[in-house]
Amino acid sequence: MNKLRKQSPIIFFLFLTSLLLAGTVYAQAPSAQEVLDNWAAARGGRDYIDQMNSMESNSEMTLFGMKGTINNFVASPDKYLMKFDLGGIFSISQLANGNKTWAKDQDGNVGETAGKDRTDLMSSAYMENLNHLRSGALPSIISKIETEIETGLLVVTITPDEGSTSHYYFDQKTWLPVRSESNETGGGTLVTKYSDWQSSGGILFAREISQKGADPQNDMLLKVTELTVNPTWNIDPFTPLVGKIKTEMVLDQTLASSIPMRLQGVHIYVDVMVNETGPYSFIYDSGAGMTVIDRSLAENLGLSLQGEIAGGGVGENSIEVALANGVTIGMPGIEVQDQTVGVIDIINSLEDRIGCRVDGILGYGFITQFVTEIDYANLRLGLHDPEKFDYQGDGVIVPMGMDGSTPRIKAIVKGYGQEPVTGYFMLDTGSGGCISMARPFAEKNSILDSMPKTVTSRGGFGVGGTTSSLIGRLESVQLGDLVFREPVVSISMDKAGAGADQDNAGLIGGRIMAQCTTFLDYAGKRLILEPNKNYSKPFFWNKSGITLKTLGRKNFHHFIVSDVVENSPGQKAGLKNGDVIMEIDGIPADEWDAHEVSDLFRGSDRKLKVVLNRDGENRSVSIILKDMI
Repeated sequence: MNKLRKQSPIIFFLFLTSLLLAGTVYAQAPSAQEVLDNWAAARGGRDYIDQMNSMESNSEMTLFGMKGTINNFVASPDKYLMKFDLGGIFSISQLANGNKTWAKDQDGNVGETAGKDRTDLMSSAYMENLNHLRSGALPSIISKIETEIETGLLVVTITPDEGSTSHYYFDQKTWLPVRSESNETGGGTLVTKYSDWQSSGGILFAREISQKGADPQNDMLLKVTELTVNPTWNIDPFTPLVGKIKTEMVLDQTLASSIPMRLQGVHIYVDVMVNETGPYSFIYDSGAGMTVIDRSLAENLGLSLQGEIAGGGVGENSIEVALANGVTIGMPGIEVQDQTVGVIDIINSLEDRIGCRVDGILGYGFITQFVTEIDYANLRLGLHDPEKFDYQGDGVIVPMGMDGSTPRIKAIVKGYGQEPVTGYFMLDTGSGGCISMARPFAEKNSILDSMPKTVTSRGGFGVGGTTSSLIGRLESVQLGDLVFREPVVSISMDKAGAGADQDNAGLIGGRIMAQCTTFLDYAGKRLILEPNKNYSKPFFWNKSGITLKTLGRKNFHHFIVSDVVENSPGQKAGLKNGDVIMEIDGIPADEWDAHEVSDLFRGSDRKLKVVLNRDGENRSVSIILKDMI
């Protein structure tokens, strides 16, 4: 539900664009071999390129309203290290060595990467080592060569083995690259422009680089201050990344193994201490890229806020995210110190839709420290020391990787009358649904064609705002050896945000995981599922077709209709956007919580008597709840 969008600047293609032979203009597109030959000649020639064994660069950057530095190291054939520091408050590293990739996050946690983060790193290692321009380079990495009609620029599409696809735009008079384009996480396009080309060690490089993505707030300007070809290193920069020394975080395993939790729908809420004050109500959300705190709470706690990042996730919009570090997070038997957290306006961006108080969201920086045991049936959260955790149960073990800061697993989904297809899905305890599918994955696998009944809903939401989805059912989704029959699937119709991501199949939500006692073992790279008493129970979607919002912290019991599905029981009963629910079955709205109303709408088929207020006038209607999908 609340994933913060992973920002493109953690992978910087500092020197991966190249030059073609100056003075040559083709009347028609050159062949792939001609592109590589001319490209290599313009960079200084293959003699120089073949002799480039390593390179180091230091750069200054401006990003998120802050100044920082980037240090890049490459070594032939496949080593690449990027060290990124933003004002001393947000520092990360990424390393590729052979076919292995790792990342060190802002809290000093080190782990192997997967998904798009991995392919982006593999591309950086390949391209920045100039492997595509060396003697014997295969032209097969170039999949398309065409001319952009509007500008006359030559467009070269490159996909290295195991890497990400990028498009390079060249001025055919100078053969200097004007820009490159690649996919951002979330479905946007990252545009990189290059200027101030200079020589180092006989090879030409861009000294000034700018990047623009989907949100202008995340635009970056980079200036290379020093670049050395074949430097002498006294210490090998490509040694494994080392995380910071961690203090003991599990102070009392007995307390930490049985932390009370609350469920609102399937959203997990726990009480959290922040800098030894509280408790505050936090959502436990494996889909959140980092821990976040409400802005008003952060200000009351006196946290020092820096920068303004544009974050996002579900929904097409972005949200401003400030950063604060040195934060201590505490729970029964647990204390995690020196956390870097995001600070967002939760009160005005989420609380009215969630329908209850939310002071923060526990995300990756906190969750990755533990093996998390979520006992949905008994409302108990267990946090275990990864180094001491020894699982002895008989649950189903599913391999789990990390796509940046989000866990991902392989799932097998089957549409009605279709062959099963495999995709890699995020695990998101903060999602209130069963399975959400990114539009590109659903279209590629014709999932929409397999669903016998569908409805269109505009009532979904996340930190990126509201979202539009096509709701239906799958025949099944399989995780390891467990099969979940006829789960509700939500297929995003968004054109931006997580639902439009071309590199992600979608996410597995809380309603799937709630049918099991769920273990998230980040260090052990595994998801463990123990079916509970709810396993195999049928899945239901909103049988009223009505989406409600509240007045947030002003009044969580003031229910306003925000969306009515076409031809739904709610529409047939005459409800419209803006109607205010006054009573349900004779019980005043003040006595209902938002999650209770949501559970009622998902319950058994029945007739509900509802009193609503429209334009100051009360009226009574009957809603006949019925499954629509």
